Amino acid sequence: GRAPPTRARVPADEPKEISIDDSAEAASLESVADAAPAIGETIAGRAALRQEPEMESALVMLESATGAIRAMVGGWDFDRSHFNRITQAKRQVGSAFKPFVYGAALEAGYTPADTLFDAPVAFPGAELLLTYSPRNYRREYLGIITLRKALEKSINVTATKLLDMVGAERTVDFARRCGIEGDLQPYPSLALGTADLTPLEIASAYSTLGNQGVKVEPFMIERITTADGRILEEHIPRATEVVSPQVAYVLTHMLRGVFQRGTAISAASLEVPVAGKTGTTDSYTDAWFVGYTPRHTLLVWVGYDQVRYLGRGMTGAAAALPIWRMTIERGIEEGWIDPNDRFERPAGVSTRRVEYHTGLLASDDATRTVHETFLAGTEPVQLYEGSWAGVLDLPWYQQRPFYGLPKAGERMPEDVDDWSLVQERWERKDDPESFKDEEEEVEPAG
Repeated sequence: GRAPPTRARVPADEPKEISIDDSAEAASLESVADAAPAIGETIAGRAALRQEPEMESALVMLESATGAIRAMVGGWDFDRSHFNRITQAKRQVGSAFKPFVYGAALEAGYTPADTLFDAPVAFPGAELLLTYSPRNYRREYLGIITLRKALEKSINVTATKLLDMVGAERTVDFARRCGIEGDLQPYPSLALGTADLTPLEIASAYSTLGNQGVKVEPFMIERITTADGRILEEHIPRATEVVSPQVAYVLTHMLRGVFQRGTAISAASLEVPVAGKTGTTDSYTDAWFVGYTPRHTLLVWVGYDQVRYLGRGMTGAAAALPIWRMTIERGIEEGWIDPNDRFERPAGVSTRRVEYHTGLLASDDATRTVHETFLAGTEPVQLYEGSWAGVLDLPWYQQRPFYGLPKAGERMPEDVDDWSLVQERWERKDDPESFKDEEEEVEPAG
């Protein structure tokens, strides 16, 4: 169970009592300190036994069911900067926003086993002309792909397609209900996390998913009492179901795959059920990892206060996930994270064994399968055939005839009138989805 909170009295006419989790706070501080690269210079006038980094890191841990902030690290050193990056900084969140696109799609009737066609396409830009063409990592396109695989591998084109098909307004509504309050512009690039948001609101929104769709406002102080124990103020959590438990569970099950086969596979050995998502922004300027156990939601951000290149390969998986993992491991070791906790499956959710790459019901021909979750009544009915393996080995443009008719509202490569636009995007280096800006430095194995 969770370690008992400490009690700190603040001198005043009426002493106040503040409750914090010292174990979680200490573990969080040490994880940030241990992971910080010594690449900066010491501040003038101060002696240091270790070199202080120029870059910053921030962390927040919420108890998902109550909204209690159990740990918060606003930066490297409060003496160096009083700026709390968890509550005050607004940064682009990159692919950490993608779960809200997929959540809106689940509400709209899509399933994790549904497929889209991953290929170069164009979307309306600022002037409503087809001028926006997002790119995947290494400019590679996979052709036929399930929503599960697209989320696990953080595929940019598929996420943008899905937002376009579901509707930006529906996606914004889903994110708002979960707890995101910042400005969300309904453009295709929203799917790739171009909105400037505070880490606390992102962590709060993820905690809604981990709390079976129930939103609870974050808080830092449980109660304030006088010296004789009289309660002056006490926080009463207010919980509201904003997403159905079924949708929250299916999305959580998809995000668990990020650890099992996706961009967080380096933390797959954690001895507790976890779900989460990496995030990396333009030119490696911000690195994120946001994830949750059945009880806690933990966010880690790494970056500079002034937008600046972190360095080649400083993705969410490389820069933020190690801190996240160390904190979870410390919690398991000290007992305030219980490895026996489980994400409870609600009524109205079914499971089926499906072939991983196609989402079709697994047959004896299927060599790679997953146990997939579905809202009751949305399970697939078509059985996988071994001939699909040869199709999926083809380049995306040769897979196109086998995909058949596009889904309703799905933009396809044959809809692109001006391929010079796509070619230009392939060659540019200054956009959020360019070669050096992609989320995954190395394609995950497995």
